[in-house]
Amino acid sequence: MFDRHTGDIMSTMVNKFLTVLCLDWTIRLLGLTSDGARNMIGWVAGVVTRLDVAMHNDCSLIRIWCGAHQLDLVMEDIMNNVIKERFFLVMTGFITHLTWQQNLITEMQTTCPRVINRWLSTEKVINWFKIHRPQLLVHIESKQPDSAPPRLWWVALLSMHHFTTRAAVTFCSIQRLTTLVLQQRNALDNFIASFIDDVGVTGPLIAKLIANIDPLTHVISGHYVVALSSVRKFLVGLASWADTLLNEADESDQNDLQNDIALVYVIASNRIHEISAYQDRNNNAMADPGSIPRVLPHELIELSAADFIRKIRQHAF
Repeated sequence: MFDRHTGDIMSTMVNKFLTVLCLDWTIRLLGLTSDGARNMIGWVAGVVTRLDVAMHNDCSLIRIWCGAHQLDLVMEDIMNNVIKERFFLVMTGFITHLTWQQNLITEMQTTCPRVINRWLSTEKVINWFKIHRPQLLVHIESKQPDSAPPRLWWVALLSMHHFTTRAAVTFCSIQRLTTLVLQQRNALDNFIASFIDDVGVTGPLIAKLIANIDPLTHVISGHYVVALSSVRKFLVGLASWADTLLNEADESDQNDLQNDIALVYVIASNRIHEISAYQDRNNNAMADPGSIPRVLPHELIELSAADFIRKIRQHAF
């Protein structure tokens, strides 16, 4: 494609390709998967929308919005909004200082990775800080740089390492070429389950139960909730020195940290729970996933003739 990547140009190209590949594709195409970009899923001029319009009246198109892309949006939102002020900006400020410390770089034989506008790069930087924390603390003690992170920031680093590491594993697993939609959903559910097991997140809860929860002792997002006391236990369990730093910090700083980390996990839980690969024509989660065919062509192809006949007989009576 040498033209601009507009919905019109892309849909025209795909239309021509499908017509050559299969002349009657408008009655055979089952579904389309997109990355969620506006020129792909726009409800007026998006590629998926235009191809859906081209389908035969008796044929409905299954729209699939990639689960990996939706998880990517959730992670970017948390990095840019939930923890930006007290964690992310502190980290990038200290990175700027570290890039000029040639003696430290020579001594450590490593350079801090750069943060680019992707949460996966932030995950690598967080891991680097965790590994090299002892040397960095010695440097801070010696040089006393103005950009040095406060002591409690290192506890936040541990919790974000826990969060982003599991997110990266989930992200990689659901974007494999052979991963099915159901497997994507299972991976996302397992990701949320890790929050429930490790941090004490509870959910999904109905609105009636949410209404009875004390907002002074819990953090709530949508259908998920976590007690601040559970977050404290989680933080202490991350490292032997975390409890010492928490006890030495001002109460207000402790509360800010616990609230920030609680928000990360409950917001992520609620947003990930809402991820739905199947979309309707308005790009909302499909109200009735039961309308999805229970058997897809690739599954039928793998059946032997004997198994196929056996399956037909099972459904004939």
